[in-house]
Amino acid sequence: MKRESFKSRLGFLLVSAGCAIGIGNVWRFPYVAGQNGGGIFVLFYLIFLIAMGLPVLTMEFAVGRASRKSAVLGYKALEKEGSKWHIHGWIAMFGCYMLMMYYTTVSGWMVSYFFKFLKGEFQTGMTADDTAAVFSNLLADPGQMAFWMILTVILGFFVCSRGLQNGLEKISKIMMSALLILIVVLAVHSITLQGAAEGVKFYLVPNLDTVAETGLKNVITEAMNQAFFTLSLGVAAMEIFGSYMGKYHTLAGEGLRICALDTFVAIMAGLIIFPAGSIPPGNSQILQQSCYTKNHLSAKIELFRLLFNERKGDFNGKSNKFYGTYKMDVQISYCIHTKIQKKSNIQSVQRRYQRYYQSIV
Repeated sequence: MKRESFKSRLGFLLVSAGCAIGIGNVWRFPYVAGQNGGGIFVLFYLIFLIAMGLPVLTMEFAVGRASRKSAVLGYKALEKEGSKWHIHGWIAMFGCYMLMMYYTTVSGWMVSYFFKFLKGEFQTGMTADDTAAVFSNLLADPGQMAFWMILTVILGFFVCSRGLQNGLEKISKIMMSALLILIVVLAVHSITLQGAAEGVKFYLVPNLDTVAETGLKNVITEAMNQAFFTLSLGVAAMEIFGSYMGKYHTLAGEGLRICALDTFVAIMAGLIIFPAGSIPPGNSQILQQSCYTKNHLSAKIELFRLLFNERKGDFNGKSNKFYGTYKMDVQISYCIHTKIQKKSNIQSVQRRYQRYYQSIV
């Protein structure tokens, strides 16, 4: 039976990129970049992606396209007689099964969250504790998790049963295109938020102090790990996609496009996360407006720290005691009530701040 090929070049790129793009991009890359010096980490990551990730990706494509077989059979078809390269094929297949166990569970969580949104379990004004409780309740219910995981597996089998062109390629074109559009929209929205510049600065501007604290060796190691992790290398996934690849395009060129798309999603994910979570520094008036127009707990806590520093100074070393007092007050005032958005509420807490100051000094 002749092995099916991708119907279009775009289909191959989106399916391969869909395999590479995942938690490593949306969660791990922004998190690790922020911890390892921002722009310096991104620079090292790009260097390792081109110098090491791209060559390995190209070699995996080459094994797949040359053999036109699965990982184990592909190595057996290409290896010299008596060599043991096919053992890596078995190890890679084992790794894929382990990843499938993990990703089907996480995908089940995502499908569950989609239906929870439709049912109205997530609402505007929910606190971090409220959203954490939803996830905790899900983890505490094995039956519910098993249901969503099994549903995910059934949907995956259905897509694969439709074949390469009518199943995987077709659904990947729709879902990957939707993902890219959604990421761009969210990133544009995030960087237009008040105080977003500080988040972008933390994320992308090189921070030598952070590098010195973390250690240059650790930064380089993390960048190298991310370059391999993000491309799904070493588990034969790209070899399998390469076995369905046409012979009309260069391996390195296709690999470079996948690296570019993968990196684009990773950087855009950071632009979504960090600006949205940043707090405008040093201007309590801006923060006041943010506090009574948005239920942003961290901004409210930062507001009172700024009010304290701007108006009263250090109070002879008593600021730590004061900070603990007002932080508790703000948490009580805003974590319990999820719809406090009026300026009068901010003024009420400010009056309590003045009373606390009088009791401390």
